[in-house]
Amino acid sequence: MTGFWRWVAALASAAAVAMAGSAAQAAEAQPATDTAIAQGTFSRGDPIPDWAHPVAIPPTKRSNPVVTRLADTQFRVGKVNSFYSNRAIQVNASAALARIGQYQLYYVPQYQKLRLHRVHLLRGDAILDRTASSNVSFLQREMDLERGVYSGGVTVALLIDDVRIGDTLHITYSIEGSNPVFGDTYSENASWDQEDPIELRSVTLSHPIERDIRWQMQGDFRSGRQEPDLTLSKTHRQLRWQETGIDGIDSEPGTPDNYFAARALQFSEYTDWSAVARWAEPLFANGGALPKEMRDLVEKLKQLPGEEARALAALRWVQEEIRYFAVTLGESSHRPNPPHVVVERRFGDCKDKTFLLLTLLRELGIEAHPLLVSQRYPKLPEKLLPTPLAFDHVMVRAKVDGQYRYLDGTRLGQRGRLTRRSAVATGMAGLAVAPGVASLASIAAPEARELNTQTLNEHFTLPSFTGDAKLETSITWNGNDAENIRIAAAQFTPEQLSKFALSNYERIYPGIELAGVPTWQDDTEGNRITLNTSYSVPKLATEYGLEWGMRFFPANLRGAVHVPPQLKRKFPLVALSSSYQAKYELTVDWPQSVAMAHDPSSKRVSNEFFSLDVTRSFRGNRARVGVTFAALTEVVQPEQLPRLMEEVKAIDQAVRGYVVVEKSAIKNDGLFGLGRKTLQENLRKRLQDTVERIGKTIADGHLSGEDLAEAHCSRAEALADLGTPADGQKDAERAVQLAPQFGRARQCRGNLYFNQGEFAKAELDFSKALALGANPFETFYRRGHARYYQGRTAEAAEDFAKAAAATDSSRRVYADLWRIWSLQRLGQVVPPDLDRQARAEPQGEWPRPALAMLVGALSPEQMLAEVEKKTGDERELNMTEALFYLGQQRLNQGQPTLARTAFEQVRQKGITMYIEHVAAGFELSAKTMPAPDKK
Repeated sequence: MTGFWRWVAALASAAAVAMAGSAAQAAEAQPATDTAIAQGTFSRGDPIPDWAHPVAIPPTKRSNPVVTRLADTQFRVGKVNSFYSNRAIQVNASAALARIGQYQLYYVPQYQKLRLHRVHLLRGDAILDRTASSNVSFLQREMDLERGVYSGGVTVALLIDDVRIGDTLHITYSIEGSNPVFGDTYSENASWDQEDPIELRSVTLSHPIERDIRWQMQGDFRSGRQEPDLTLSKTHRQLRWQETGIDGIDSEPGTPDNYFAARALQFSEYTDWSAVARWAEPLFANGGALPKEMRDLVEKLKQLPGEEARALAALRWVQEEIRYFAVTLGESSHRPNPPHVVVERRFGDCKDKTFLLLTLLRELGIEAHPLLVSQRYPKLPEKLLPTPLAFDHVMVRAKVDGQYRYLDGTRLGQRGRLTRRSAVATGMAGLAVAPGVASLASIAAPEARELNTQTLNEHFTLPSFTGDAKLETSITWNGNDAENIRIAAAQFTPEQLSKFALSNYERIYPGIELAGVPTWQDDTEGNRITLNTSYSVPKLATEYGLEWGMRFFPANLRGAVHVPPQLKRKFPLVALSSSYQAKYELTVDWPQSVAMAHDPSSKRVSNEFFSLDVTRSFRGNRARVGVTFAALTEVVQPEQLPRLMEEVKAIDQAVRGYVVVEKSAIKNDGLFGLGRKTLQENLRKRLQDTVERIGKTIADGHLSGEDLAEAHCSRAEALADLGTPADGQKDAERAVQLAPQFGRARQCRGNLYFNQGEFAKAELDFSKALALGANPFETFYRRGHARYYQGRTAEAAEDFAKAAAATDSSRRVYADLWRIWSLQRLGQVVPPDLDRQARAEPQGEWPRPALAMLVGALSPEQMLAEVEKKTGDERELNMTEALFYLGQQRLNQGQPTLARTAFEQVRQKGITMYIEHVAAGFELSAKTMPAPDKK
């Protein structure tokens, strides 16, 4: 994780602390301190409980740094639940001596008693008793205090003298008591595998015979499932699981949160999830009388129009007026405080805030219930036996305007409508505490893709090749990212904001400086936030032989795919965020002397992991690159990693990271303008150079397969742009021969067929290219042209609609243009959504004025006036398109003579590589076109 992405992570981390509540202001960890404990809650030297059975310590021949010779856990269910732990840990390396020299136990004195029975060091045949001599400290180190959580748990730290390499620590202890909030229903778990090897793992469960306690062994990596030995007495049922010679299991970063790498035993007396819901229901009942402040608030909220407005106002009040802080002593771990107590204290945790929000919503007449979820492991509960221990968080499920919405009172920074707020994760397993609910529900996050979209726009302006450039950027975050950054941004100092704004660019563009103060633009209605920044970039362009070039890379792609440090893994990897989408738009305005003309071209990388679309165009002195990345999955299996890495390399190849200007495309006016060349001459010279350069590359023989086919395609299309498509046809045929399953080769040959007027053949190739995974926008768009000139206008309009739906970049406008006049040619009404889009920006960036003209929002004269506002080559190029669109409009208006004039002017412009130039020739040769004016 580098550059910009690291800073975003840092922002998110800072915001997460802020979300936990203003009571958690301290960023530094609280030190462990000695604390007093209630008398009778701890003792040492007590005899082993009479219900516990002895288990012998096996020998070991392993030389691992740490070997657990015995891991024995025994559970006793009764009026007072207890468990007994009997462990023997051998250390074989000096670096690991602390594992047995400083040993820690944990319990909650408020409802538990810890009995330390034995602390022995086994050294050869000697047994060294350290039970009484070990130094014992009681430390109240609240692990979650930084997040505003106080649990009251105590760490018992044992400092054991004189531990040596080869020693085995044999320690036995028991803990009596359990959290009273769970009542008499039993639920527990026991780990099985661990990082260190285990010579003998033993787990025993003993419970009254009349109680039905189910069990299951979880584990996704190891297939071994131990079956218990059953022993029955008159009163108790005893189950004992044992396994010998268990190898250690190393953890791997990035393992999915619902994947059990290590096996574990789970016990539960809950018959089903409805039993868990029934356990939770009384916790959120009987809130008591509302204090006056809440009664006044309810009356105020009732005046708001509509359920959503009232629900949003209640949610925001709970989020912002009640700070987050949790006191989870005893039953407070799960039982919320009454609303009046929370309002009086002005703090509470998730359950307190949920109870308060539930009360407000119900007073407002909105159906609402608690929703139990796991924030840390959102999908995990689905794999467990029913148990309250599956959940670590509670929020509200409210029925607002007939739709279930999920409201989290602990979130800060949320804005916008309910559909724009990210309270749940896609696929999160939740349990609604409501009548009739008998199972978990897999929750779908509304607008998940949109809420996880990050958009970055970069606009470079280069007045000269050797001077400084100007860079203007805007980056937009949505949903959860917007909420986190909104919080963090409010806490930024000016220096921190400047550092953040520069962090992504300093390594790419050395010497870059801010050219003003970065500004935030907060769209609270859409729950999105944008950072706008201006920079000065020294010597952006670099000379490379026959080219000038500049580097770029979409910062919002960094970290989009998590690459593990090692490709060889045993466990699955969370490699992507399944709903993440990155959009990137690059605009480069080169010096006015540049004259290029590249129609938009596309490249797609599509696989089971993600899709990537890259578009490029170059018109006059303006170059554009558009990138859209969409994650399609989240978890990657170990055997898929090599392929994933190859696909990640394909991202770099598709994006390339350079924008270049060929020196042949730079107009040289010469002395007194005597060396001036026209735009058409420059474009033709560039195409000739392209044909020559590609020819040399092919002749070198270094390319093969799809790369060689791509080279033939590029030369074929350059020859077609020169006006000699018959010559290019040979290259197109060769490309298909070299790579018959390469969609781009089929698309290329279709382009050549089209240029020669063989529309049926072109359509077949475009259809085949689609089946082979070619870029959908480019291929639907070109197949639409082929169908249009076969007279199949309705099918063409459908293809243009599909092309528009396949992209959200500026290319969409071109598909919309063809679709609109195709529908008009058929006598059909333009769909309302398309009509709205066409009218949205009549004076916007070209070709939006042409779109507006087609639907009557601008007159033809007004459209042409917009083009005339341009200068230099950009005006010439845009006018070529404008005249073609005007010709189509004239045809639809029944003015073929005026249409012919427009199409003739298109051809006279001589921009041969434009589809408009080629199509104008087809229009002029149509039988329905009137004869040219003989004047």
